[in-house]
Amino acid sequence: MKKSSPSSSNSWNSRKNIAQMEDIYCHCASKVVLKTSWTNNNPGRRFWACPNYEKGSNCGFFEWLDDEVCSRAKQIIPGLLAKLNKRDDEMTQMQIKESKLEADLVMASSRLEIMKQEMNELKIEVNELKKKNRKYRCMLNVLAFGVVFMFCLIVVLLL
Repeated sequence: MKKSSPSSSNSWNSRKNIAQMEDIYCHCASKVVLKTSWTNNNPGRRFWACPNYEKGSNCGFFEWLDDEVCSRAKQIIPGLLAKLNKRDDEMTQMQIKESKLEADLVMASSRLEIMKQEMNELKIEVNELKKKNRKYRCMLNVLAFGVVFMFCLIVVLLL
């Protein structure tokens, strides 16, 4: 008969413990929940607890599911978690920055459309002013011609 390895035995024990605890209730008559510890002494170690465990109003029910992690894992896992948390924070900051930039882009696009509309209105106004300017120049030329003609006529009549 072949002996099972410790890892497969632990795996079997974990599955067995999970199945056994699924219908267990804590001291305050609530169904226990499976949680994971992320402390430096127990990184990634799972445990059963009262659903109010982190709320401060729990009944004190607590039972480890996993065996204690080795000392090497206790050294490595917190550093890896810190790096992961740092990357998550950086990602969150990048997402916030991206959202702000997208909002700025929408605002700039909206402002650009308004400016294009204003520019078109100004072009129309400039064209209207140019037409008026041509009209007034024409009237001024007619008036100047009339004044010169009258002056010439008066000179001819006086001579």
